[in-house]
Amino acid sequence: MWTHVKAIPLPNSGSPLTATREAPGRGILGFNSGNSAGRTAASAAEAPIRLSRTRVDLKLFATVFATIFIAELGDKTQLATLLYASDAAHPRLTVFVASAAALVVAAAVAVLAGSIVAEYLNPNVVRWVAGLGFIAVGLWVLASPQ
Repeated sequence: MWTHVKAIPLPNSGSPLTATREAPGRGILGFNSGNSAGRTAASAAEAPIRLSRTRVDLKLFATVFATIFIAELGDKTQLATLLYASDAAHPRLTVFVASAAALVVAAAVAVLAGSIVAEYLNPNVVRWVAGLGFIAVGLWVLASPQ
């Protein structure tokens, strides 16, 4: 994992380069990844600095956005937000900002959990468990009495 991130603007460059220094034995958000091999955190200062361009994968962005957007349509979260926004006593901007903040925090928790799970489980196992979970919930909804 990389720490000590610092953006370095370059002359005549459309995007900055990011300088990173490797921190041995550290995983996402400082959790120990188990690969320190006896090195100390002090050796992170001796690690080489690498430069890489920072950019967004637009195809992945569009896929994640579309998946989450479609999954959230008609969801309990959207219905709760609709309920709060329908009350004239609640300012719409407050409802929007609070709802958006809650979704951002929930997404951050999901990304953190996914990153931690990925260190211990094969991604294919996670995919199968998630898929079977969705199928089980679907069958439970279809089998439950009206």
